[in-house]
Amino acid sequence: MEALIAESRDIETDTVIPVLIPQSPHLYISLLAILKAGGAFCPLNADAPPERVKFILKDVSAKVVLVTRELAHRVPPACNVKAIQVDTQNFESEHKREPSCKVDPERLAYVMYTSGSTGTPKGVGLTHSAATQALLAHDRHIPQFRRFLQFAAPTFDVSVFEIFFPLFRGSTLISISREEMLDDLPGVMRRMDVDAFAGSLLKKREAVPKLKLLLTIGEMLKMPVIQEFGGSNTHESLLWAMYGPTEATIHCTLQTSLPSGSSPGSIGVPLDTVSCFIIKPAESADDSQEFTLLPQGEPGELAAGANLDAMVLALQ
Repeated sequence: MEALIAESRDIETDTVIPVLIPQSPHLYISLLAILKAGGAFCPLNADAPPERVKFILKDVSAKVVLVTRELAHRVPPACNVKAIQVDTQNFESEHKREPSCKVDPERLAYVMYTSGSTGTPKGVGLTHSAATQALLAHDRHIPQFRRFLQFAAPTFDVSVFEIFFPLFRGSTLISISREEMLDDLPGVMRRMDVDAFAGSLLKKREAVPKLKLLLTIGEMLKMPVIQEFGGSNTHESLLWAMYGPTEATIHCTLQTSLPSGSSPGSIGVPLDTVSCFIIKPAESADDSQEFTLLPQGEPGELAAGANLDAMVLALQ
């Protein structure tokens, strides 16, 4: 697949390739193929409004888009892009030439678009270096697991962690249709022998007896989840919480092995590749300093740095 991508319309390093594929092995293979071809992937929602799809294709100057046969009709003809149907191609017998592109750590790896609920959607691009450093930082702290169930929608940057971290670890990445997971998540996890999952939809430990690791990423912790999956005198903690905006490469802080009495507002400590400070921004443009560093215990705004390797894409 990567050879076909590389041969399509002069694909070069930093070329953004949108992906209109639901959660499935086809999605994971497509993302890896784009990276191997030297491009950067940009996931699109399968149910996104036509105007949003058209906007993003134009905004990234798309030359190629990867789709499934079922979703190929969602690509607007007016955008003049080549649509590669990943579930109808015979990649094994064709296009065997290896891509010649060499990937630079500072080049784009992927682009995620904001919802646009407060205005025009903005594309946030992350580099290979930032993504790799994030995986390495998590690897030092997160316990080992065997089988990880991928849940987040591909347009949510948590999916980058869910997909690439298990592969990086050499663990099994499990894909089930979203409808099945929403219908009976505990049943799916028992049937697929899942021992690691990211999300707060689970209610009871007893429903998922093989679960060893529950990660909450990009969502506010709630007391029922903490009390049920946190640690106590009688139960080992299964709960690990992560926090961070897209620009911080998925997350920037980690709370390990939460006790059942933890505060829902706890975001833990910075990852090894991140620096975090509590600051008070300048109140006016006339202030000599842009911000004031606050002492421990004082409320303020969180400033995160070091692993911020993101860029907001310019509108085309």
